[in-house]
Amino acid sequence: MSPPHESMDKAAGAIVGIVVHTMAEVATDDCARLAAELREGGYAGRRMFSDACPLANRLTASARRFGDYRVSVGAAAAFVDRQADTPCGPCQLTVATIPLPPSLRQFAERFDRGEYPQLEEPRP
Repeated sequence: MSPPHESMDKAAGAIVGIVVHTMAEVATDDCARLAAELREGGYAGRRMFSDACPLANRLTASARRFGDYRVSVGAAAAFVDRQADTPCGPCQLTVATIPLPPSLRQFAERFDRGEYPQLEEPRP
């Protein structure tokens, strides 16, 4: 039997592959087209929330099929986190940092500037 950290590393590697594959699926030089595809897919989000923008929600949906993973989208990279129980209580552990393709960075920047209001979730 493999030590727990080895199986975790294999799982994280698989999740990274899924996220990279999903990025390749959605990447386009046409941000408006990506916005339309996200809307058609039912993905919406909140501006200035790296873990709740439509792109992060789309990437998280792919990762969650394989475990308790969450993807956040920063200015230049996506961060893959998983929920972990530690002696101090539950926390989020970053298991991978994946550079964002330029077209996805551009989309995230435009969304945060408010250029795609049709993708914004209503504020509570």
